Amino acid sequence: MHAEGAPRPTAADVLAAWRKEPPPGFTVTARSFTYPGNGKQPLVTVYSDALSKWLSRHIEDNN
Repeated sequence: MHAEGAPRPTAADVLAAWRKEPPPGFTVTARSFTYPGNGKQPLVTVYSDALSKWLSRHIEDNN
């Protein structure tokens, strides 16, 4: 989804793309996504603010 040299996607960008074509096992809404976890936590929900922080930490912004 993120091309080298392109601006970092926002959480809204990622969620919009995933709503169109969700990864296998994911449930995606406008503000969060849920994916299969492990035995202790069978479903994990990630909200847009946490996704935004993750994107900031892991993808360099090229604006």
